[in-house]
Amino acid sequence: MGDTVTVSYDLTNTTDQRLELEYTFVGVRDPSDEHRDTEDMNEGKVLEPGETVDAQGRVLIDSAGSWTIWPCYVLAGERFCPDRWQEFFVLAE
Repeated sequence: MGDTVTVSYDLTNTTDQRLELEYTFVGVRDPSDEHRDTEDMNEGKVLEPGETVDAQGRVLIDSAGSWTIWPCYVLAGERFCPDRWQEFFVLAE
């Protein structure tokens, strides 16, 4: 407890069309299953086919138990990434 976890990831447009991001973020649920999602990044960024954007989020681990964390994005039109896509867990003591 008391440490900050930084999650960095690259998001690549693998389609053959332009994609507009509403934003990127890191989804976080604390041990009580409360939302602790990180700040938005890349607001309004348009990704051309094959283009990659860097994203990250920081999470202060301030309570004991299992934290669920995953990279996420929202495309224009409020199309979210798959629920808990690529999730991983941090066990805080």
